[in-house]
Amino acid sequence: MLKTFSLCLALFCASAQVGSAQDWAFYYGPDFGATAKESYAQLNSGPHVLQVHPYGDRGAIALSTTLDGFETVGQVPDRLQSAPTVTLTVIGPVPRYSRDIPSDQYIWEHRAGQNNTLIAFLLTGDDMDALIDGDAVFINFDGLQFRFGSSGARAALGRLINTLIDAHN
Repeated sequence: MLKTFSLCLALFCASAQVGSAQDWAFYYGPDFGATAKESYAQLNSGPHVLQVHPYGDRGAIALSTTLDGFETVGQVPDRLQSAPTVTLTVIGPVPRYSRDIPSDQYIWEHRAGQNNTLIAFLLTGDDMDALIDGDAVFINFDGLQFRFGSSGARAALGRLINTLIDAHN
């Protein structure tokens, strides 16, 4: 199942791209030749990308992050080899939220041709609540920390959730 998940995410997720602002954006699937169920919300943070998107047909939502190899001096795949716990931390006007994701609950794939590494895991309801209200998102593992400033999450993630609910009804 994780291999299928990896392949789906590898095909679905955009490669790292430079973004000028750290604002969440909503991408409606039909605007890009896809279905409404393939809509997603994305946050660019320099060369790194954070994306929230549907997974599977049962309404699950995943978070994936694409980490640029140039910016990390290629350390990400080396650090992930030891299967560390990945920590999702959200800070903002709500109390700090943090959840540890053990190695059997996330997948990762190094894409040498694109010089980036993809990490993905399923989100919980608490994760989504924190993301919607947060000011910054951190992905940490094995001594590495990636910060994503977070503006406009409520609008982008709200539109994503509403679109997915409509698409599944």
